[in-house]
Amino acid sequence: MEIRRYRPSDREQVKTLHRIALQHAGVWEDSGEWDNDLDRIEEEYLKGGEFLVIEEQGRIMAMGALKKVSDTICEMKRVRVDPGFQRRGPWAEDAG
Repeated sequence: MEIRRYRPSDREQVKTLHRIALQHAGVWEDSGEWDNDLDRIEEEYLKGGEFLVIEEQGRIMAMGALKKVSDTICEMKRVRVDPGFQRRGPWAEDAG
């Protein structure tokens, strides 16, 4: 497993992960203008923020972004985990 910065070649996997995670949570309706930031990750997040992915064997299994709001505040955005990889951490047994 590798945690690394987003690369432009990750775009389609990131968009797919976004959709799959929301569908699994039961909150996906359809793509729309609210998803446009995923087509502009470099501009939206990498200038003054960060967008990280967790990759395992070439597959992006999780993602998350930090967006700078001010000099002392950032906002977490687009945190998603593939449903097939959820609850696999060392603490998962305690989560019930």
